[in-house]
Amino acid sequence: MTQPHELAAEDREKLLAIRHPARVRFLHYYIAGIVFFVFGWLFNVTVSAGLVQYSELSWWLGMSSMSLGLLLVLLGEYRRHYTLYVVTTWNLRVRKGSFTKLTTRVFHDEIERVEISSPPEGRVINLGYVNIYTSDSKEKPTLVFADIHNPEGTMELINRVRATSPLPAPWAHIEKTRTVEF
Repeated sequence: MTQPHELAAEDREKLLAIRHPARVRFLHYYIAGIVFFVFGWLFNVTVSAGLVQYSELSWWLGMSSMSLGLLLVLLGEYRRHYTLYVVTTWNLRVRKGSFTKLTTRVFHDEIERVEISSPPEGRVINLGYVNIYTSDSKEKPTLVFADIHNPEGTMELINRVRATSPLPAPWAHIEKTRTVEF
């Protein structure tokens, strides 16, 4: 027999999928970063070739442009890497941030419907949004998995987990707070 506060192994939360947003979502960071880096590099090349008069100001302009370009690319990677879309047997989570790790979650028994949307250019490369609606907000999605690959597969996974969730819910002992910090 299990204790009232303990869960049987088959009732514990299991990780099913972790998704990251696609790099396309942060394309403006990458493009601007590469433009600034190449501009700074070309500026330094023209200074070293003698086409532009060398001065401390010209050196600082070239180096700061290259540094800004690298910083923008790193910022795009940071924003992509530290946004997670997590599907477990108990809930769906959107975790953002590296230090605070602010997490928004929705338990499967709260979900009213799951829809996908995709702009025309996203359909070509199989990118889209998975919108999760709860009874709290029927017009506006409570949770959005933005710019993920294979949104149809993610929606199917969520619907299958919802359909096979046991009753009573094994997560009934957890407070259903929307936003938590981990």
